[in-house]
Amino acid sequence: MNRKKGLNRFIYLVAVILLLIGLFFTWKKTRFNFITTFAGSIQKKISGFVFSTGEAFGAIKSNSAVKKDMKTETEKNMQLDAENQVLRAENEKLKKAVMLKSERDFKSSVICYASVIGSNDDGFIYFYVIDRGADDGISEGDGVITYEGAVGRIYKVTGSTATVQLLTDVKSAVSARDSRSRVTGILAGVSYDQCSVNYIPKEEDVNVGDTMVTSGLGKSFPEGVKIGTVTEVNKKVDSLAMLVRVKPAVNMMTVEEVLVIRKRN
Repeated sequence: MNRKKGLNRFIYLVAVILLLIGLFFTWKKTRFNFITTFAGSIQKKISGFVFSTGEAFGAIKSNSAVKKDMKTETEKNMQLDAENQVLRAENEKLKKAVMLKSERDFKSSVICYASVIGSNDDGFIYFYVIDRGADDGISEGDGVITYEGAVGRIYKVTGSTATVQLLTDVKSAVSARDSRSRVTGILAGVSYDQCSVNYIPKEEDVNVGDTMVTSGLGKSFPEGVKIGTVTEVNKKVDSLAMLVRVKPAVNMMTVEEVLVIRKRN
């Protein structure tokens, strides 16, 4: 009987111990899960903060690099633009020089190239002073042109300078011809940017847009040097001759360099 009671107590004790052990592990698991969940939440927040901060710093670094690259490219483009402007200017000057040299066959009549160093100072320009003169072989009546066309004639000469009377001067008179119809008249100046061709009968063929060139009948220019474009033709004027207006091919207000050609004997 005592042995049976002792066995029951032992079984009861083992059962209690097993129950306690079970409760202990159950409590531990619950606590562990809570800690794990809490730690996981903290880790997620920390990871998210680190990731977003890293992205932010990366974006800032990337933007900074992009801005630096853009600034470098802008500086390079500005430098290239400046270099292109210089090259264009040099190319334009070279082109003008080449065109001057190739403007018709003046090899036998070219005297010299000259630069403009002065002009009249009493209103619109009607004469220029150039830096070449009698010492360079220039004489009165020699023709003066640019790569664009006829400018005028030499009417006063010193040893080192010469004065050029422009086609637009009202006292100027040059024989001119319509390159299309071959009609000839006398070109005279009207204003700083206008000339007229006089003594062309009304029945002759001259139209707006025609090109006027030197006729070769005068001494100063060979035939075919461009003078300008016809801008007006009026046959209703009270005269035997029509009114013909011409805009010079050369902008007489901006001449800087010219070519002097020898007049014909």
